Amino acid sequence: RGAGSGAGSGSGAGPGSGATTDTSATCGKATGPFRVSGTLVLGAGQKPFISYGITVPGLQGPDWTGYTALDLQKITATASQWCANTVRLQLDQDELFGPDGISVNRAYLAAIKAEVSLAEHDRLVVVLNDETNLSPTPAEYLERGPTYATAMFWKVLAKLYGNDPQVIFDLFNEPRMYSAGMSQAQEWSLWLNGGLYQGVYYQFGMAQLATYVRTTLGARNLFWIEGPDYS
Repeated sequence: RGAGSGAGSGSGAGPGSGATTDTSATCGKATGPFRVSGTLVLGAGQKPFISYGITVPGLQGPDWTGYTALDLQKITATASQWCANTVRLQLDQDELFGPDGISVNRAYLAAIKAEVSLAEHDRLVVVLNDETNLSPTPAEYLERGPTYATAMFWKVLAKLYGNDPQVIFDLFNEPRMYSAGMSQAQEWSLWLNGGLYQGVYYQFGMAQLATYVRTTLGARNLFWIEGPDYS
């Protein structure tokens, strides 16, 4: 159930994986707030931060309710047995807002909160990633780039975590705003600004999304911004 980019798949992290010693006491944990300085990311005390960890993907698809308990086990294993400093949670904007696309799915939001809370209790940096690859059809074909649902998704999560120094926002998983025969210049332009290409309209690009979350919503978090063509 792992999905591509960012930290490694979490499919192997859990009881019975062969890692049985609790190494959390000797593992180097990272503490925010994080900021970019040249080519470095710095954490608290100006200490360089290099993320290493596992992607936990249980909340990324429509069958998420069957994976919440396993997600929690993976988060604990990430901190205590894999000696990691980061866990990346793959979330789904369409699951957060349910079938009507307007009302917040409170059960899904509670699952997000539970995973973030456990990860922070385990002294991990938490990356929140917005995923649309596994959204129910036809959304998976229509949401290759940011949509207004993406903006709504971050409006909810920025209110909760926009000033949390341990949380990183991974704004959109694997932007896929391209078509066969598209030039590199066209692909990068759609990724940056959105627009119309061969009858497909991309509502806005990654630049507008980042500006909205940073400026309009006031999120202070470090951003991860993935490149085009499955990043």
